Amino acid sequence: MVRGRLLVLAAAQAEHSGRARGLLAQLEGTEAIFDDLANLFNLFEDRGRWPRRILETYVSLIPKDPEKMGPADLRPISVTSVVYRLWAAHRLSEVMQWQETWIHESVRGFRPHSGTEDVLAQVSLRLENLDPNQ
Repeated sequence: MVRGRLLVLAAAQAEHSGRARGLLAQLEGTEAIFDDLANLFNLFEDRGRWPRRILETYVSLIPKDPEKMGPADLRPISVTSVVYRLWAAHRLSEVMQWQETWIHESVRGFRPHSGTEDVLAQVSLRLENLDPNQ
């Protein structure tokens, strides 16, 4: 079940990481809207149907180099509804917490405070410490 308070936290995390920039500033003083959104999200999830407009995603092609406009020179960026991104951020935080209850400690990607660069650092250290005579 989605709760308004958890949506506020998801919005704060999204704001901190650069996603949904400005969302909290726009909603300052109107925290009750998160409770209303939570009720809507619960309704959508219970019925298994979402309004089409919330699910629409637009893709814009941004040139990597202003001088080149070929297909390989463009970078696609998807633009989704702020309402959908708020729901997704909330659900992602739940999935990340659940994942930590069963995932093996050696898995590094898509985990808090860990990443594939940690594995690269470990491999690099091992390579540096290898005895070339063995």
